[in-house]
Amino acid sequence: MIAPSLMTRDDLIEQMKLEGIPLHMLSAQTSVPSGCFGIREGNGAWETFYAERGLETGLSIFSTEDAACNALLDEMREYAIVSGYI
Repeated sequence: MIAPSLMTRDDLIEQMKLEGIPLHMLSAQTSVPSGCFGIREGNGAWETFYAERGLETGLSIFSTEDAACNALLDEMREYAIVSGYI
């Protein structure tokens, strides 16, 4: 049996393109602009959050990049649908 591949940030971006989720919704930079979802690695864990007006909300912490990317993709997908992007 072939093991499923693990999602990386690059894979996340490719999946966003495939699903029509606007790329401006994601920032993988240290400083995340307002109105963006963010993902970063730090202290042996992966963090996802939403940045708005200089505040980070909805912080979630994951032990793997794969878990963080999959959870963030689900969040961004839902946001994109509700916002009428897709």
